[in-house]
Amino acid sequence: MIASSGGSGQANDIHGESRHTDGTPDIGADEYHDDNGTSDGDGVPDWVELASDGDSLLSSSEYTTHLTDPFLQDSDFDGLADDAEIHVYHTDPLVADTDLDGINDGIEIKIGTSPVVANNDGDLLPDEWEFDHGLDPNSDDSELDLDGDGLTNGQEHALGTDPGKGDTDGDGMSDDWEVANTQDPLDFDVVPLAIEADWDADGMPIWAEIAFGSSDTQSDTESDGFTDGFEFCAGTSPTDLDSDDDGIPDMDEDSDDDGLTNREEIEDHATSPVSQDTDGDGIRDSVEVSLQMNPNDSSDGQADGDADGLTKSEELVIGTDPGVADTDEDGVQDGLEHAGALDPLNEDSDSDGILDIDEDTDGDGLTNRVEIGQSTHMLYRDTDMDGVNDIIKN
Repeated sequence: MIASSGGSGQANDIHGESRHTDGTPDIGADEYHDDNGTSDGDGVPDWVELASDGDSLLSSSEYTTHLTDPFLQDSDFDGLADDAEIHVYHTDPLVADTDLDGINDGIEIKIGTSPVVANNDGDLLPDEWEFDHGLDPNSDDSELDLDGDGLTNGQEHALGTDPGKGDTDGDGMSDDWEVANTQDPLDFDVVPLAIEADWDADGMPIWAEIAFGSSDTQSDTESDGFTDGFEFCAGTSPTDLDSDDDGIPDMDEDSDDDGLTNREEIEDHATSPVSQDTDGDGIRDSVEVSLQMNPNDSSDGQADGDADGLTKSEELVIGTDPGVADTDEDGVQDGLEHAGALDPLNEDSDSDGILDIDEDTDGDGLTNRVEIGQSTHMLYRDTDMDGVNDIIKN
């Protein structure tokens, strides 16, 4: 047990320095030498001038120049350390989304976009909108047609429709048909009853049956086991078992190239065979299925199934396993490693021969292993913020 400064009867502390005689607690920092409590006479205590959070910024500059938190490596919690934001990426260490494009600075670095440019590819499509809809924010894809509905991605953005869904409002008519026929592609129920009717209850309206030459009285025109409406949604022909004549039946194709066949999407998962991301949560249907997530529930991407401090969506961006709290099995949870600028995919992030768990990330004199074992925080020198370094209380 370490004796307190007051009344211990010992002349020196554990650092060999003389103890205070005025009742001031010994916090383990360099002792004060002038009337202002600072050895260099600048009015700032020595412990303030040292880098307290493990980044390369002196605490005094964090207090006075950058206004960042001297006890946090990442003041705005965007996944980038304060010193990296200031000296490397030139982002705002106090704003998680510097360019206000809707994408966190840390995520932009991960996906290769600039965190200080709101529209990286100059295609007039906001980066956030492209990211959310499975487009590439680094490539001009405004003239492409992701869902094959006849509208370019740029037109879909202008209209407010989903570039990944051929039928945004799910009314059985493709977006381009609705636009061409002065219907609202965002409103399910604005179609005249005469062409909205579905006499054979196959999920395919009369106008579509007429356009494709399928039967409006027989639900499965070519008798392949799938209704005309299913094939219509999948983008295949309801009158041809193999629409592209490639030797693969239409329902065993993958119309939206999401890793699931049309048959799997319709029969097994009730997902859209013409949308890679049915629930629009930014995670492909096949990925959600492989991770036992619900591809029809947009909220499950925000869940933290392994309780490691990262959502499933964040883990997919970072590359960690959303079902395993410690992906690299180094004893430090993925969320802590990510927050501490360590690599959650590498048990020795800096390749110095010392495992991450045996490093002292916050520089308080205690290894991460000890801190985790005693429930102090490996990223904060003073976990309970009482002014006493964790190692002194250890």
